[in-house]
Amino acid sequence: MESRRQRRAERSARMSTLTSPPAGQQEAPPVGTVAGRTVALIRRLWELSDPRLRRQQLWGIVARMAAAVCIAVPIWLLVVVLQRLREANLGGPPISQREVLWWSAIVVAATVGQFGFDLLAQRQSWVASFELLGELRLRALEHLRRLPLGYHTKRQTGDLTALVTHHLSELEPVVFGAVPTIIGAALLPLVIAVGLLFEDWRMGLAALATIPLAMLVYAWSQRTFARLAAERAQASGQAAARFQEYVSGIAVARAHGATGERAGRLAQALVRHREASIGLVNKLVVPLVLFLTVIELGLPVVLLAGAFLLIGGDLAPATFLVFAVLSLRIYGPLRAMGEQTESLRVGEAAVDRLGALLAEPVPAEVRAGPAPQGHDVEFDRVSYTYPGASRPALRSVSFGATAGTVTALVGSSGAGKTTCLHLLAQFFAPDSGTIRIGGVDIRELDSRTLFDAVTVVFQDSYLFSESVRDNIRFGRPEADDDEVDRAAAQARVDEIVARLPQGADTLVGEGGATLSGGERQRLSLARAILKDAPIVLLDEPTAAMDATNERHVQQALSGLIRDRTVLVVAHRLGTVRHADRIVVLDAGEVVEVGGHDELLARDGRYARMWAEQEATRSWRL
Repeated sequence: MESRRQRRAERSARMSTLTSPPAGQQEAPPVGTVAGRTVALIRRLWELSDPRLRRQQLWGIVARMAAAVCIAVPIWLLVVVLQRLREANLGGPPISQREVLWWSAIVVAATVGQFGFDLLAQRQSWVASFELLGELRLRALEHLRRLPLGYHTKRQTGDLTALVTHHLSELEPVVFGAVPTIIGAALLPLVIAVGLLFEDWRMGLAALATIPLAMLVYAWSQRTFARLAAERAQASGQAAARFQEYVSGIAVARAHGATGERAGRLAQALVRHREASIGLVNKLVVPLVLFLTVIELGLPVVLLAGAFLLIGGDLAPATFLVFAVLSLRIYGPLRAMGEQTESLRVGEAAVDRLGALLAEPVPAEVRAGPAPQGHDVEFDRVSYTYPGASRPALRSVSFGATAGTVTALVGSSGAGKTTCLHLLAQFFAPDSGTIRIGGVDIRELDSRTLFDAVTVVFQDSYLFSESVRDNIRFGRPEADDDEVDRAAAQARVDEIVARLPQGADTLVGEGGATLSGGERQRLSLARAILKDAPIVLLDEPTAAMDATNERHVQQALSGLIRDRTVLVVAHRLGTVRHADRIVVLDAGEVVEVGGHDELLARDGRYARMWAEQEATRSWRL
């Protein structure tokens, strides 16, 4: 366990290499060559890898370099053979059978070595790429888990899904395809170029003459490529978000006859993604073709320079032939390297988006501090503004909830009722003020202590695509089946189970799609009952229910809230008239506190709300 924690700490320390500036403050990417960008991407991926993956990547790179050397060996053997033939033709010793055997053995050994090293390199690259991407996905999910709820409310689910699935998948061909190709393509020309310069520096310079110009063409195009690749990644995330929104809301859209309008919005997002992809390719084609053309001009330059030197008698025909043959081995790999530009850009965009996610700050883990003395809850001048909002959701809110009592939060929509519950559960952190449990600031409580102390029942609690029993056990994973069944019976879920084909083992579908809203709420109450936390937060638990489900839920609530500190959000005042204390919120401020009868006698905000709701009871169709 300790070694696992150490590895997790090392990964957190390495995370800074991946992070990028906030949106709107992105720095222009540095201009560099294909090889330079490959090195930068390898470095970023290297920093993200644990030691085992680093070793795999290192062996893959070493094997790729060794394969490049094996490829170069027969090429240089050709130089030796041509020189030996020239010597024999000029009256030197004839070529012996032993020399031919040695040359043949070298070619065979180099071929076998190339095959073996290529096999090792491919295997290491594939395995390392899949394991690295699995590691990155797990890290992204772990970071998402630790981020405050405020981050998730401002990001579209489909966009995050696209990042973790689609965008990181685009790294696969980069890691096991583009990067090994570029490493081999860079090493082989380098080895050949060094040898050519030693053979004849004039012809060597001629062979390398077009490469600097090709690199300038590449560098000229990179700023545009970086922007377009980022735009394509953003458009891809937006398209995924629209698709998920369309699928999730198709029933509502059909009910309102708006499937065409919803499909139109999805189509627009898909068109933007298509246009971004086409725009990237269109902008890439001209510089790429120009880069490849300049590279290919290297051979004519070598032939012209060689012809000029041959005419002047300054170059032997055999040397000219060597340069003509070996020049082809320089420009072919460079061409393949240039063709990996798009893959590199897509990979960089994926890493940048992952970096932006991992750069999001997470709440610091609090060391175990003083234990709460009881379960009283206190809000002390708490203020909070949602990110991007123009006005505060809460303004200096103060009230208390005594252990063993029910405190109701009432007010019009947007008054700040649910925000109070979210702040108490630490879904968000208050901008100012203090929230205490048992006299201890919740910011001084470690997450496990707070989690064990508080349970939340949302207005529309989410159910996972698992069985009824597993959804209830989510409240306390270590609970046995008997404890789960007792909680289910207390929440009247046993009646639901009796109607299901596989009983408590029946899958409820994504979000509990096979159950009604009231049935889903009863499962969420069973989950809360099983957790058995001393502080219970209820957010409109009986909203929009039929009479039967509301009766069952209220019966379950009676058992859940007994002898606990309860904060309940309610719009229907009749459901909380017997609460021990009622806190009236208006525009983020506490305007009244008291019991039902006391607040009616004051004839203030609560009394007006009560009168309005009483008046609506007489309304009929």
